[in-house]
Amino acid sequence: MNGMADGVYKVSDWFMRFAYINVLFIFFTSIGLVLFGIVPAFMAMLTIMRKWFAKEEFPVFARYWDEYKKEFVKGNGIGFIFLGVGSLLALNFYFIQQIDHVIQLPLKYGMVMITFLFVITLLYVFPIRAQYKMSISDCIKYAFILGVSHPLSFLLWLAGLFLIFLTLRFIPGLIPFYSVCLVGAWSYWVTSRVLTKADSFLSNK
Repeated sequence: MNGMADGVYKVSDWFMRFAYINVLFIFFTSIGLVLFGIVPAFMAMLTIMRKWFAKEEFPVFARYWDEYKKEFVKGNGIGFIFLGVGSLLALNFYFIQQIDHVIQLPLKYGMVMITFLFVITLLYVFPIRAQYKMSISDCIKYAFILGVSHPLSFLLWLAGLFLIFLTLRFIPGLIPFYSVCLVGAWSYWVTSRVLTKADSFLSNK
């Protein structure tokens, strides 16, 4: 009976932690006027989760605020680079759709491949920055290398996101408390296995 009680307590504790960090994400995103707050808030959340899973004890709000400040400049730098590239890819897709020529098909397939590489790089870039504090260029470079080297992790990530989307769609009341934190936790879990294998290499960069 004590074992069951301990299990219920641990599950309840994690539910409370996730709800708390999701509220912190919303709060810190808002104080950054959303556009400038979303990336450093997300990176701070990843750092907190990594420490939680490592069973470290610390004042959550103070540490979140500290990480948010540390990542405000470089985090936004990475965010705006990917926002710019993503916008350019979207524009290219739009213009390709306007081409009424046999060349449209190979161009479309080429853009799909480039977009795939873009998304798998995006999957790793924020966890790498949150854990190793590399320069922006190194974060992007190693995110690309790890993403290309582990395509199955990307498929696993997509499957998890799909399940999260379905859950939130059928239980919308969870969105204010668990939407972003579930995405962050799943992203951390998927990438952590790869980062653990590459830790000795990345730690020396």
